[in-house]
Amino acid sequence: MTSIDQSQFKRVLRFAIILPLILMSIVAAVLLWQINDLLTAVRWVEQANVVISQANLLQRLIVDRQTAMRGYLINGNSEFLAPYEAAERELPQTFERLSATITDAGQDNRLLGIEKSQEPWAAFARETIALRERGDAQYMNPERHLQGKSLMDATRRQLNDFINAEETLRDERKQLARNHTRRTITASLFLTLVFGGVLAFFGRHQLTSLSQSYATMFEKTLKQSIALQNQATTLQEQADDLKESNSRTINILESIGDAFVALDRDWRFTYINPRASMLLACPATELNGKVLWDEIPVLRGTIFEIELRATADESRMHRFEADFPNSDRAIEISVYPAEDGLSIYFNDITERRSAEREQKLAEAEQSRLRESIINLQRARLEELAAPLIPLRQGIVLMPLIGSLDSERAAQVLNNLSHGVVEHAARVCILDITGVPTVDSNVAATLLNAAQTVRLLGAEVVITGIRSGVAQTLIRLGVDIKGITTRSTLNSGLDFALTRLAVVNDFAL
Repeated sequence: MTSIDQSQFKRVLRFAIILPLILMSIVAAVLLWQINDLLTAVRWVEQANVVISQANLLQRLIVDRQTAMRGYLINGNSEFLAPYEAAERELPQTFERLSATITDAGQDNRLLGIEKSQEPWAAFARETIALRERGDAQYMNPERHLQGKSLMDATRRQLNDFINAEETLRDERKQLARNHTRRTITASLFLTLVFGGVLAFFGRHQLTSLSQSYATMFEKTLKQSIALQNQATTLQEQADDLKESNSRTINILESIGDAFVALDRDWRFTYINPRASMLLACPATELNGKVLWDEIPVLRGTIFEIELRATADESRMHRFEADFPNSDRAIEISVYPAEDGLSIYFNDITERRSAEREQKLAEAEQSRLRESIINLQRARLEELAAPLIPLRQGIVLMPLIGSLDSERAAQVLNNLSHGVVEHAARVCILDITGVPTVDSNVAATLLNAAQTVRLLGAEVVITGIRSGVAQTLIRLGVDIKGITTRSTLNSGLDFALTRLAVVNDFAL
């Protein structure tokens, strides 16, 4: 090769190395920029999910506080105030965590409004509880409760607006993440095609020029290549012979990590590595040339003998696990047929088996505990979904809060029927003040509840019938003839007491 050829070759080589590096660096920089924007958008989406989760927790605490206060006002049992007091303690911390999580100024203002709107209701709740504790009848004043309900409705609207706004922000951020993803993919494809075309064009030009320079060199080296090919054929034949002669040595070297023994066709030991000597508790020098069945007679008639002879007869690999005779050790064995006998790899797996058994026991215990926890949680949720509160002998109350789906409607009917029988109730009050909307499902549940209570010999009173609820029932065409309704829980309780007194007088 002349100096001109060498110079041209080096120039092409530098071009082939440096240009791709430069182009790939540009591609990498663009992709890193796009990926960074994408990760930022994803983090914003995750942030929105955290805010929504905290807001749902805040909503649950507010509802728990209101429900606990109502239960105390109705029953007078201070144990009903436990959820109220717990919510009072957790609300400030929840507001602080949610405020620290918010990144949008508008949401920060909404949260501040929610926190301020809670203060009047909290003052109302504390005053009402104090009246109930003193036995002042003003705690059941309908105007006071309407005022408290108005305050709570305002808080719930603000909280719903907050959650809806955060969900809108999350959707916008998701769309931004999708846009970043499309831009990243488009940029990757565009840069790959452009730079690939550039590399192909210049590479072809340089290689064409270089191939012309080396055209004459090819003829000179052709004769040399023929001679080298003849030498390569000879070397390949020698390599094959060397590979065959070294195959057994390579197999032994590769099996150093396992215990290994080699047996000839007469079951005599021909090789034992140090690991095998340690497991067999016998030096290799004492076993070499000895018959397996004579040196380890406990193997006769066991699965070890069956598998070893099967491998020798069938000329195929066998793998199995078994307990070593007269010991507490478990052995894993792989037996391979060889031209002059058998190659045996084995390991002590006693500790592994013990660990597997312990792991299975632990997993079974964890599964049992997990199932118990799930059952307890399910039972607790069913109780809270439709609670039945005995007010006095013959009168029970079931306050319904939140939406009613088919599953919860079934729980209402089930708890109601069992509660009427268990408490020998004559009058059952269904309070729907806490049901935000009345639809066909709610109407069907109320009618089924009334029919169920009648069949059990009691009377149902539905309270919380506001003007909007009444209009909705009429619009749905619900026939509530024969069902007693009252606008407030207080008036429903008065009716129940009057009705119970009439029934008792008639019984006398």
